[in-house]
Amino acid sequence: MNDISVGTDDYGWAVGNGMVYFTSDAGENWLKQEAGLPPYNWNFIFYVEGSGGQKGFLSNGGSLYRTNDAGVTWAAVMLGEYTTSTKEMMVFSGGELLLMGSNKILRSTDDGENWNLVLEPPANLTSMTFPIGQTGWASSADGTIYSSTDGGANWAAIDNLPFTDKVQISFVNNNLGFACEGKNIFRSEDGGQSWSLISENALSSFPNDFKAGGESNLYATKGFRINYSTDGGVTWEYTGGVSYAYNMEKIHTLPDGRAWVGGSYGAVIYTEDPVQSWADQLDGVKDKLFFIKFFDGQTGLAGGGDWALLKTIDGGQTWQDITFPHDEFENLKDALLLSDQSYLVAGRGTIFKTTDGGSNWDEVLSGIGNYMSKLVQTPSGTIFASSENTNIYRSQDEGQNWTISYEGTGSNWINSIYFIDDFIGFASGRDGTLLKTEDGGESWGNQDSGTDKNLLDIAFFDANTGLVALDNWSDSLLYTQDGGLNWTTIGMPGTAIYRNFCFLNETKGYVTAAAAFSGGIYKTEDAGQTWELIRSTSLGIHDLEYYFDGEFDHLWASGDGGLVEYWTNMVVGTNNRSFTKQAIDIFPNPSDGLHLTINWPENISDEVNLNCYNVYGQQIFTKTLNTDFSIVPLPGQLVQGNYFITITDVQNKTVYTHKLVVVN
Repeated sequence: MNDISVGTDDYGWAVGNGMVYFTSDAGENWLKQEAGLPPYNWNFIFYVEGSGGQKGFLSNGGSLYRTNDAGVTWAAVMLGEYTTSTKEMMVFSGGELLLMGSNKILRSTDDGENWNLVLEPPANLTSMTFPIGQTGWASSADGTIYSSTDGGANWAAIDNLPFTDKVQISFVNNNLGFACEGKNIFRSEDGGQSWSLISENALSSFPNDFKAGGESNLYATKGFRINYSTDGGVTWEYTGGVSYAYNMEKIHTLPDGRAWVGGSYGAVIYTEDPVQSWADQLDGVKDKLFFIKFFDGQTGLAGGGDWALLKTIDGGQTWQDITFPHDEFENLKDALLLSDQSYLVAGRGTIFKTTDGGSNWDEVLSGIGNYMSKLVQTPSGTIFASSENTNIYRSQDEGQNWTISYEGTGSNWINSIYFIDDFIGFASGRDGTLLKTEDGGESWGNQDSGTDKNLLDIAFFDANTGLVALDNWSDSLLYTQDGGLNWTTIGMPGTAIYRNFCFLNETKGYVTAAAAFSGGIYKTEDAGQTWELIRSTSLGIHDLEYYFDGEFDHLWASGDGGLVEYWTNMVVGTNNRSFTKQAIDIFPNPSDGLHLTINWPENISDEVNLNCYNVYGQQIFTKTLNTDFSIVPLPGQLVQGNYFITITDVQNKTVYTHKLVVVN
């Protein structure tokens, strides 16, 4: 989440990228609101205190919207001749509105119908605070602080301040205030007229946001850190809040000590005591999902950070959280499904096994120390596990008992294993480690990778052609055409951290990419000679699983923030598989998500059925169309993204398909 605003009456909102959530109980429960809003990256929300949950404002930086009915509907607010990016707001008892933008402050005395410019400083504004009544302050990026005693109608710069750089302020009352300039914390007890340095180098760098939550508790966010002080800013500690939020955004505090911080992956991080506990109020698995594995097209597991483990029995349409009970943070690295009830899961120094679909688990290999990084099974059923303790383990009884297949030395962790058949296998690891076996793991020999970089995943199209992913930002993969005797590099269409391979046959395959702020899926159809980016996201993609049901392909991807995506080339129902499939022209494409124009073929029936699916294979809507009309209004505005359109002509036994891109 980017911003949170909750009142002392416990009503409020939290907003993020395409997300608007409402609460009536201070966040114990959050309700997602659709409300016909465009799918913007909302970065500002303001709840009007005392409105009984009815009134609020939100913005994506450029556009401002308001609600008077608890978010059921939102209407655009026009700022007249002024343009600015909304950062803060105030609503006063007389109904006056005050809006702080990035470079100006606007004021309205008629509930937002008209706006007047009341402050336009030479430097960008950083914060605005009105703790009690009409008295308030605003700060700017050049260290200037402005004060107002009439609800923002007039402003005056305060002289002789110690600040020369970007400063952020937060006042507790009309006398006591705190300021953050860079890494330093200041305190004022006279309404901002004078300031004293109370903590030098308290923070690591300029914070994203800075707020006081009373006379004692102060908060500052930066990166994955929530910095906090419980002694009025003299000493500081920091927490990660939750394990998965790599970026902390805006802070919201109440006078009674409650505080919220918006975090990545939709985190609404809440505390009543920053020393004791922080928790995400918005339910859901948001940790990294390092793996996604299926036994068949129905039963699958996805798992990763902080013991996160999800299970599906319907091909990924729904997921059940079967996360282990645990006390300490650990990651799960990989899984292997032996049947629809029997699974192996690799964690830190341990391999777990269940034979009842995940209700009960046994440790079948433990005490290894470092993470078990990969689980693979040969065609005859032998299972191999790689470990970051440099060893490779082997089981010939479905994981009940394990022996050491390869005993490494030093710090050459083994990150991945791949078997072509029952005998020929490869392993990759730290410092350029490459191993090969030709006798089913009885012995392993070293290969020269030609690099001392850490190697992640390894996979082969056949006995000769294979690739290795490097554990760093790279624009290439390692490539061999002679069974690993010699390795060279194959260029990639982009620079990324390539994670895991998924090869379908001797020529077609995929590789995933994951970093802190980006992810992707790349495809090859010539055994790795050339690659094409087919999926790009703001979330890292760690793993990819493929299943062929005898007629159609199915792909599942997992990644950061609890990401699970699904793709299939099955675009018609079972009853329509005998139909002819054809393309059809739909425009504009990209679309605004409000309507489509379709060029109907000459022989099309008078009435056809349109279905729209998202990238997860979920049906978004269906409607019957009269082909006398080429313009098709959509039921509400589609959220920005990729969709698949199918149009079924039952009379002519034809299914028309088209990929639709929506950009709002």
